[in-house]
Parts: sequence; structure tokens; C-alpha cells
Amino acid sequence: MGLELAQREFPNFEVLVATHVDTEHLHNHLVVNSVSFQDGKKLHQSAADLQAHRMANDKICVAHGLEILPPPQKQVKQKRMGTREYRSAAKGESWKFRLINTIDQCMRCAASKEEFISLMESEGYQVRWTDSRKNITYTTPKGMKCRDDRLHEEKYTK
Repeated sequence: MGLELAQREFPNFEVLVATHVDTEHLHNHLVVNSVSFQDGKKLHQSAADLQAHRMANDKICVAHGLEILPPPQKQVKQKRMGTREYRSAAKGESWKFRLINTIDQCMRCAASKEEFISLMESEGYQVRWTDSRKNITYTTPKGMKCRDDRLHEEKYTK
């Protein structure tokens, strides 16, 4: 089935098909040489191409009497940390990471939204959390502002 998928989806490319038989669920890994052996052109893959490969794989599995996996859950896209922010965090100089640590501590101790805000304020942070706004906005003791969706994890959002 792995060879069938490779031949169907990548006819002009060299493909290594590795079949795992050492786990409870048999599965294949396809390693595709991204340069075509026929015309030397590079393989470009979009999200739509990957979805098409999955659909082709599902058809092959059904044709062989196998069950297919349910469609994947849509992943929440997380904002990546920029280089400057990463370097500041690595040196222990990131105001945003101090904010995250303070939020974590207050979340552990607070039993309600109001108690959380009060604990944050006792640490010198302002918290703007209203029903009419999509995001929570934090202001650090030094005046730096940050929205909840910029803190790299969904647990920091409303």
C-alpha cells in the first residue's frame, strides 16, 4: 500500500517507503527526493497537496479493507517567539516571561476572575479584562503592555 501511494502521488520522484511493523499499528513513512529524476524540477508541497495525499492514502486503505483515521482536529495556531524575545528570555531579561510567571502564580492561587485580577494588581500589574473586549490586556509595573494572545499558550487567553 505504501508503494501504491508513492507511485500514485509521486510518479516522477524517487521515494523511499519504510513500513513499520514493530508497533501495534502498521504504518508507512515516505521519504521523497524533492528533485525529479525525470526533469530535475523541485517538488513543492502546499497544505492542499498534503490533504490530497491523505485523501489518496485513505482511498487505498479503504480499497484494502482497512479503517481510516478520523479527520485531524484543527490545530490552534500559536504565535512563535521572535529571536529577540528568545535571547532576552535565555538571559533572564524578558519582561514577558516575568509576566507569564506572575500569571502562572496568580492562576494557581486564584479561585475566581476577580481574585486573579486582585492578585495580579498586588504584584504591580494592571489587568484589563472586560466582557466587551476580545482579549485581556496586561500592563507591567514598568508600563509595557501585552495582550493575552501574545503569551504563546492558549491557557493565557480568556
